This record gives sequence, structure tokens and C-alpha cells, in this order.
Amino acid sequence: MASKLQLICQIAFAGLRARLSRRPTRLAILAGAGELPRIAAETARARGLQFILYHITEADLDQQLNADQQIIRRSISLGNIGQTLQYLQQDKITEVILLGKIEKQRLLQDVERDKLANEIYDKAADRRDDTLFLQFAAVLATMGIKILRQKELLPGCFLKPGIHTRKKPDDKVLVGDIEFGYELSRKVGSLDIGQTAVVFEKMVLAVEAIEGTDAAIRRAGAIMRAAGSRQRAAAGCVCKTGKASQDPRFDLPAVGLRTLETMAESGLQCLVLEAAQTLVVNPAAFIARADELNLIVVAR
Repeated sequence: MASKLQLICQIAFAGLRARLSRRPTRLAILAGAGELPRIAAETARARGLQFILYHITEADLDQQLNADQQIIRRSISLGNIGQTLQYLQQDKITEVILLGKIEKQRLLQDVERDKLANEIYDKAADRRDDTLFLQFAAVLATMGIKILRQKELLPGCFLKPGIHTRKKPDDKVLVGDIEFGYELSRKVGSLDIGQTAVVFEKMVLAVEAIEGTDAAIRRAGAIMRAAGSRQRAAAGCVCKTGKASQDPRFDLPAVGLRTLETMAESGLQCLVLEAAQTLVVNPAAFIARADELNLIVVAR
């Protein structure tokens, strides 16, 4: 039988849920770098959603998005969580979506943390992305704010399984690298280290960590160049996958034109993606550019 205190709590929570359910949906797009926040804003506008752009100042905002004078915006910092929560409350935000690249190195450099940010940082068992995110998500939950899945405002930003480029992986060594690298990337992701592995002849050339995908590709390219005569004109496989326990609200792997350019500059020939988990900015233009660079793109 429920105690008097339990009944009071149940009634209070029921009242809170009722009040929250009556609130009109107001969305905050927490925007890092890259094109994904712009795509989300365009989708939200097309759907008639009320939204405010929260630009994370430690990341460079997409130029087109920055130039859009019709969008209401806020500037927030990774270190000033208290101010961010104050804005969310003031703007009567009911939902947030987190999109865009944020270089984690910034946490080690010039980000000054306020009291609340320090509490989140200190409470976290470690400093991995998922751990810090879940601490932040717990704070938003106490405010009745829902975090949307990243896919919800990014229609069409995924590739279907298959080979998408004119060039095919018809080399036996490359086919083996695709299998090897894909499974390796998933294992690395399961440890929440990074989402990319670069391999050649089933040797691990680079694994993404805090430095990001492009830097991992460049490291692998430098190793390939140092191999001298053993390096072919274009070789090696870049594999990008989600985590085994991927949280759909946060940190889905993403690729864009810069990924392809970096691969071409580094002498790497094949990109393998997890179809259901990897965001692709403007897939049609992405594949067209891959064909121009004579690269291979495989979605699994």
C-alpha cells in the first residue's frame, strides 16, 4: 500500500507532467561546426517548428546559417552551463537537438568552466563523450526538456547499404581491409575512444581519438607515404561506424566533402560507413565528389 508521502509525490509528478504536456513545443538547436545545424534549421523551418539557434561559441558556425537574419539565436559556451540553462528556461524550451562538430581539445584549452560545468565535469566517472553527455542530459531531464534524436531533423542524410561510387572494391586486399577495418572501428567505438579506424593490408594505421577523423586520416597517410615503394598510388581503407551502444541523441558519426578531400590528399582510396548510423552531408554531392576523386564509398 502506498504511503502518504508516495501518494503526494505521485500527485505532484502527475501535475508536473500535465503542465509540461500543455506547453507548446519550442526547440533549441545546439549548433556546433559544419552543415548539419543548417540542415536541421531548414527542416525545422519547413515543418513550421518554433526554434532558437544556440550557437556553441567554441565552434565555427556554418557561414550560411550565420548569415540568416531570420533565425533567432543565442551564443553559449561549453563552460558556461548555468547561462545555457538560464536561456533554455527563459526561452521556454521543451526540446533540444545537438548537432555539429565540437573539437574536444577545446575542453583542454581555453574553456573556463562555471560552477555547474565543474559539477558535471567532476561527477563524471571519466571524460569520454558519452559520459559527459549523459551528465548534461540528466540536468535537462530535471527541467522537463527532451533531447531529440539527431536523425529527426536530418532527413535524407544517410546512405543506403551498398557500393555508391563508380569505382568498386575489386581488389582482394581491399575487400579484406573493408571487413577487417569495419569490425575494428566498431570495437574502437564500443570503448568510446573514437569512431574511425584506418587500415592497410590488415594493419592498423590509425585509430581516431580526441584529434578527430581528419587528423587520424592524415596520420595514416603520413605512414603510407613513409612506406615508400610499398605504397600504391591509392590504397588503404577508412572505416567509420557508430558505437555498439550508440545513443541516437548524440555524436552520430558524420562525413562530408572535407572527409573525401582529406582522404585524397592522404592517398587513401576507400571509405566504409555504417549505413544506419553515419550522417552524410548532402549525399548526392558527396558521392559525385567521391567519383571525381576516384574514391570508393561503401555503406554497410
